[in-house]
Amino acid sequence: MIREAQKEELVLAKWFDSFAEFPNQELLLSRFHRVYKSSPRVAYLLDANHDAERNTLISLLLSGDAPVDEVVRRPHLLSHLLDKNYLNRPFHENPSALRDLEAFKRFVWLKIVLRDQLDLCDLQETMHDLSVLADRVTISAFEQQNDFPEGLSMWALGKWGANELNASSDIDPVFFRSDTLSPEIGDRAVRSWLHKLMPDDGMEIYRVDLRLRPEGEAGPLVCSYSAAEKYFYHRAAPWERIAYLRARPVYGDVPEWFRKMLDSFLFPASTVPPERLSDVAVSLQNIRLSAGKRDIKRCPGGIRDIEFLVAGFQLALGHYEPVLKSGTVLELLPVLENLDELMEDEVSILIEAYTFFRRVENLLQVQEDRASFTVPASGNPVHSFLAYSMKTDETDFESKLQEYMRQVKELTDKHLIYYTTADTIYGKGWDPQSEEETPSNNESGEKYRFLDSTQGRMIQRRLAGKWGDAFQLMDMEIISSAYDPVQSFKRMEAVIDSYGGPKVWFASFGKRKRMLSDISLLVTKGDRVLSEAVQRPYLFDKIGYRDLPSFSSQYTRHQYEKMSKHLGDTLFSLGSAFITGDFTIREVTGHWTKTIDGCISLKFHEIIQATNNSVSILALGKWGGGELAPEADLDLMFITSETDPQHLASWQSLCSKWMQEIELQFHLSLDARLRPEGSGSPLVITLGRLQEYLETRAEAWEKLGLARVRFICGNSETGEKAVTHIRTFVKELPDVNGWTSIKRARTRAAGGKTRTGVVNIKKSVGGMMDYEFATAFAGWKINNLHESWWSMPLWERMNTLADSTGDDKWQVAVENYTTLRRWELALLFHGKKGASLSRKTGIYDILAKLEDCTSEDLQKKWDEIRNLGRRLFRRRNWLDVRLWGIHYSGYLSDD
Repeated sequence: MIREAQKEELVLAKWFDSFAEFPNQELLLSRFHRVYKSSPRVAYLLDANHDAERNTLISLLLSGDAPVDEVVRRPHLLSHLLDKNYLNRPFHENPSALRDLEAFKRFVWLKIVLRDQLDLCDLQETMHDLSVLADRVTISAFEQQNDFPEGLSMWALGKWGANELNASSDIDPVFFRSDTLSPEIGDRAVRSWLHKLMPDDGMEIYRVDLRLRPEGEAGPLVCSYSAAEKYFYHRAAPWERIAYLRARPVYGDVPEWFRKMLDSFLFPASTVPPERLSDVAVSLQNIRLSAGKRDIKRCPGGIRDIEFLVAGFQLALGHYEPVLKSGTVLELLPVLENLDELMEDEVSILIEAYTFFRRVENLLQVQEDRASFTVPASGNPVHSFLAYSMKTDETDFESKLQEYMRQVKELTDKHLIYYTTADTIYGKGWDPQSEEETPSNNESGEKYRFLDSTQGRMIQRRLAGKWGDAFQLMDMEIISSAYDPVQSFKRMEAVIDSYGGPKVWFASFGKRKRMLSDISLLVTKGDRVLSEAVQRPYLFDKIGYRDLPSFSSQYTRHQYEKMSKHLGDTLFSLGSAFITGDFTIREVTGHWTKTIDGCISLKFHEIIQATNNSVSILALGKWGGGELAPEADLDLMFITSETDPQHLASWQSLCSKWMQEIELQFHLSLDARLRPEGSGSPLVITLGRLQEYLETRAEAWEKLGLARVRFICGNSETGEKAVTHIRTFVKELPDVNGWTSIKRARTRAAGGKTRTGVVNIKKSVGGMMDYEFATAFAGWKINNLHESWWSMPLWERMNTLADSTGDDKWQVAVENYTTLRRWELALLFHGKKGASLSRKTGIYDILAKLEDCTSEDLQKKWDEIRNLGRRLFRRRNWLDVRLWGIHYSGYLSDD
């Protein structure tokens, strides 16, 4: 043991002497010691005839800790790296080598960076090899899973797309699909691929950034070709032309029309060179403003300046000079000289500076295998290594760096920034890779009790240990302020795991504040909404995206599952937009109503085709009024002009079966009890029986149930006649007996005496039902309103009353009713279906949290709403029969 220790000490001493000419001998010796521990045979390299191998090992030690770590982890690689013949063939491997993608990528990466360090290749070849490596690994990641569906294509953007990849760059893929490929299949394939490259329980193969896709973080993970075309021509930002200049397809078949479309988007015939240069200049100015000190990539005069200068000429002149449409920076600069756009000495400076910057950038990133762009100041060990690797001393290295940046800035300002004006610098040219918005967990300085609690700190430690840097994928303040923070943290964890893990989530959405706050709001307020997305994770890509799922009229009777998914997708989109404040209640209920109309119409059409097309469906209640909430009952009535008893019996059976299928397949609740004589009558009512019932036996309270009637589908002639009969009945003023009937119906609806501590925002005194009844009363009293008034959503009818009467109580009524509907939707999307609030069950406190207020504030608001609703319902005017029938432009006040 003593002999081994002495031998090791002797070896280290000899190697320390051999490091005399290199900077920071102690650091090099420390790295060598680690290599020696894993592979003691390196001691022989000090012997004669091993100069080449010794130089290779020293270059490895100079490269940084990351290459040394790799050799220590896999000692068998060292013999291959020291073999110059093997090192000269970076991609020479057995076919079986690609089975372990992580090992293959790391070994080939080591060979490429060592070749660059030893000057066995030039910069252009190094960047190309790194890009080819990314191609081979990413394609193999799909092929190994047999999970690349037909109609999907993967494109490379950024430096990967330009074949100029850095030693430790992110890769920027974008995925497109044909319109025939379902989004969920494409989304599932991409997330599986992401998880292969960035496993949560293993070493990362590549960091993936998907934020360059159309619509960015708010867009779908896989965009259809047709949607991408619309986006590029209508909503794409100027900086996106710069990003897609480097786009190239890597895998999958791409339609020829899409290639031509992308070409015409980048290089339109109407190109005005100064305008294109101005767009690029604005983008570059924004990037400069976001740069840190000594940032070789983004600082004025850095790498981005040269890249954007070349991109500006490409976009401005590409339509007229096709030779500029593609190529690397080093390839395009001489082309610009040949076109007399740049002088010979200018191109020479730009090529020298770009080569210098990119070599320094690679050397920086190899050190720790991370995306680093900040050059340390003089005196730092890394600065010394950079200077030595660039074959100069520290003073000369620093002088070159500063001089190149000065010259590049002057040339960029001369040819590009000249086209920018001061008032266009900000806000026009954002680049998602130019800055990272890291949300502050406590910008206001306030302390949240849960975060400071023992349980809160334990959760934070556990997630930080599990997710690492990706722990910033949530807004801690929003989640910790939930009604049940522990459950919300668990829900957040389940959501990200369902998507593929934190690394996949981070690649898709990054750390943008808007996305973090939106998903955190859903976690705390949208349990019902998240239940849809956990089943179909592609829905998370729709967060913050106002375009809703479009209803397809191509669904057939064999596609119940697709329609059911469509309803679930729509519920998620509406719920998430409502919770994040992008949609109002009216937008949510209006769009849900249209979606239900489409589903019911399409599925009812199956019956119509099989019969004589004589039956219609009428919508009643909130569905008829166009303000249907998700998961609410659908009040409907079947009407037919058919009178043959045999046909009627057939219709009864068909419609009953159809209702059962709808409820089973779509999870919708259909209610036909508002038909004449209720559940005791036939399901399908003849037009004659409906008219006879309304004229002779219908009670006044039924006017309220039938007030909002609307034809949905079926025989339009029969349906419109039925609507006319019902509206005629509804508009007739009730008499004294009618009022008694209505009052009795209101009492029945309330369900008797309400239990202490329980509030039903729909049926309790002063709740939604009182507002609905009072609105109908006003419509009867002011009977000169247009017939269409009865089919309007309730808030529109109230607004009409406010305008007609001049009574400001109706304007307040609109606000109160809107508040009640907001509470209803907030509880629904949170997973608490129903309108009953109780302090004992905690729902009262949950609603207070959902409304971001205290229980006392909620109680105060409810008291205000209830008082006005009760006053509107019990006004003396409604009881004064002597005044009924008189046409009023307004009506008496309570006083």
